[in-house]
Amino acid sequence: MELRERLILATMEEVMKKNLKFTMDDLAKKLTISKKTIYQEFNNKEDLISEAVDYYFRRIKDSERAVILDDSLDIVEKLKRVLIVFPDTYENIDFTEVMELKNKFPKVYEKVERHLDTEWEPTLNLYRMAVKEGRLRDINETVFKLMIQGSMKEFLSSRELAEKKIEYMDALSEMVDIVFRGLLV
Repeated sequence: MELRERLILATMEEVMKKNLKFTMDDLAKKLTISKKTIYQEFNNKEDLISEAVDYYFRRIKDSERAVILDDSLDIVEKLKRVLIVFPDTYENIDFTEVMELKNKFPKVYEKVERHLDTEWEPTLNLYRMAVKEGRLRDINETVFKLMIQGSMKEFLSSRELAEKKIEYMDALSEMVDIVFRGLLV
């Protein structure tokens, strides 16, 4: 594994342990390298976190593809799982800290929002197939997408889930359950 990827993976581990409070010293110690070596790969902590966000969303897309290709799942189950898919290794991330990105690293937060706003076509294709098979009602897919997307963004930006001790993944699952009880034919 090349150094850049090792740094990204170590960053994700540090984020899971310390949220955004980890330091470059923490990373250097974890990987038994110098801080100088880190700065040869990344200009600063923000660049490293930005790259980690991209890496994380690539893993989400990989997980989505695996769900879509899973022939043991019916079309509705595939759609439900794609809407809440996360790479297994990152389920322990405290998503309530995403708002800290907005405060500390606004450009990285904008990147998270861009990731949430794009690449919906595979999900919408699953929805269209489910409608064609008569498994879901034909509704305005733009409204469907915006409703799901809006919920995801609100879950990430609100402190209410954390205050009520509701995990992000649990909130997503509940949201999908609520949506689908209204969509099932």
